[in-house]
Amino acid sequence: MELYNNYWKLIKDEIPSRGCFYNSDAVIKIRPLNVQEVKYLSTLSPQNATDIINEIISKCIILENLNFDDILLADREYMAFWLRANSFQQNNGYSLGLKCEYCGHEYKHEVQLADFPTVLYDSNKPKRREIILPDCNIKLYLKYPTIKELKRTSMDSEIQNFMRHLDIDTNDNVLLERFLSNLSAMDYSVLKNNIDDMFIGFARQISVSCPDCGKLHHYSIELNDTGLFGTINIGDVLEIILRICKYTNYQIPETQPWWEVEVMQVSVNKMQEEEERLLNKNNDRITLNKSQLQV
Repeated sequence: MELYNNYWKLIKDEIPSRGCFYNSDAVIKIRPLNVQEVKYLSTLSPQNATDIINEIISKCIILENLNFDDILLADREYMAFWLRANSFQQNNGYSLGLKCEYCGHEYKHEVQLADFPTVLYDSNKPKRREIILPDCNIKLYLKYPTIKELKRTSMDSEIQNFMRHLDIDTNDNVLLERFLSNLSAMDYSVLKNNIDDMFIGFARQISVSCPDCGKLHHYSIELNDTGLFGTINIGDVLEIILRICKYTNYQIPETQPWWEVEVMQVSVNKMQEEEERLLNKNNDRITLNKSQLQV
């Protein structure tokens, strides 16, 4: 990646679409989250997650010869992961609570974003796919969904995924959900197999060995907009900012990159540890020299 005034240019061959669905001269530049955006993420809930993530991503990117709504959902997720990995030092992965099915041992496993392999678009596959559902004898066209298709929603995550892949000129969620829910088992299977074959983006499968018995397990992880950035507590964010201000007398602006704040937090932690060490050394008495007393 190349750096342009705090923005990094994404290499097309590294994003899931490989840029094959955009103009040849399209450019995407991205920067890490700032303080204001991290605070905003703390308001994220299942009801507003999609809107907030769209808003934050749009603020953190510069697009040339490409409209935001035309970005593939797989690339959108890549950008969200990029923001998480490059904006946070401590909260850039996922903590999973797992249980071994062999020995019953319960344990936590930390998954970093680098642990998820990325499936890139295969240019030998068509960008638009035509299929025929054998039982109902209906011809359908499938596409790689873009941000525009986020309007198609369902409580069933798999049905929702199907809805977003349909290349059809409607956002009538009730109509689409009713059609897909009434498919026969055969038609449903044909549709699912084709959509699964079109998958690009971060693979959801990870392999983990039980720390107790050593057995290898394969897990599928479901990630949605609510969990893309994990949990951010506004109280923790404010505490970090106030502690830095207290120990450095530096007022952190809203536009400050959050990764810089976390670097400052590490320095403040060392200052606090040194202060506590001196307190213990002097039996809770702080000795000030003449220069320290001068204003």
